[in-house]
Amino acid sequence: MKNILIDVLLKQGYSKIPLKNNGAGHFKLTAKVNGKNGRFILDTGASHTVIDEASAEKFSLKISGKTTKDAGGLGTDALKTRKSTGNELNIKGFILSKAVFAVIDLAYVNSALQKNGSEKIDGVIGADILKKHKALIDYSEKALYLK
Repeated sequence: MKNILIDVLLKQGYSKIPLKNNGAGHFKLTAKVNGKNGRFILDTGASHTVIDEASAEKFSLKISGKTTKDAGGLGTDALKTRKSTGNELNIKGFILSKAVFAVIDLAYVNSALQKNGSEKIDGVIGADILKKHKALIDYSEKALYLK
């Protein structure tokens, strides 16, 4: 049955992206931002895709100097965010040429991940991308499908 579903999704133009579990129970994946490799977690509860401030230079992000709204969630009360537009995001060959990211300090997230035996991350793939690209997550096969 699963092979039939996968075949249907691929025929409908979906791209299959393999996922792995990290030590903290999240799905992790690698992706390229502006041609540079990075480590990300998939978070269906995150409203925006986020890049860690510490990784902004690595990814050659052009960041707005203006601080935008406070970001809630992510394990803290509020964080100041800045916006980066016009980026290329390549998730295993699924390419978004005008990706927009919220840029925030993920030090507290990385600290928590490391305490749980996971590697540091460069960012979070959030619901903005997942919704726009009609994401389907196959938990048993550990795969993300985007269109």
